[in-house]
Parts: sequence; C-alpha cells; structure tokens
Amino acid sequence: LQKDNIVENVKSILIINPFRSKPLGERDEIHGNQIKLAIRNGSLIITTETLLKMYELFLNNETTTEKILSVLSTETGLADINSFKQGD
Repeated sequence: LQKDNIVENVKSILIINPFRSKPLGERDEIHGNQIKLAIRNGSLIITTETLLKMYELFLNNETTTEKILSVLSTETGLADINSFKQGD
C-alpha cells in the first residue's frame, strides 16, 4: 500500500485461544481490561470458540459472508456469536 501511495485505515482483529489447556466448560471469561483495551484501540477480539461457531453458522446457512464481513469491520471489543447470526 505504501509503495502505491494508498492510505487505508486497517482494523486489527485478534483471534485467541484463551485457557486452551482447560476444557471449554471450565474456561474463564476474557478479562474486562483486555476488552476495554480492544475497544479503545478499535480492535476486535475473537475467541477460537466463537470463530468455530461462526463457521458453523455459515455452513448451516444461518449467516452470510456479507454479515460476517460487516461484523468484523464494524464491531470492537469481544465478538459475540449472536452478532454473526443473519437478521440480527
């Protein structure tokens, strides 16, 4: 982009697998300070669990590519799987 003198505002997305050594049901929530930092920086945190559920929604035709891209480009903080559902 710099070579072609193109300026774009690129949003950061952090995909994390917190507490990966714990079973899903025993994992702690993402710390509030991390979420606040992501909001302040205009970033989106997506847990691997949410990423896989989002993919499942897509495979089951419960969401679309456009909906996914919209959520990824507009939301900040911690991604909520309900945001990816079609019609929401």
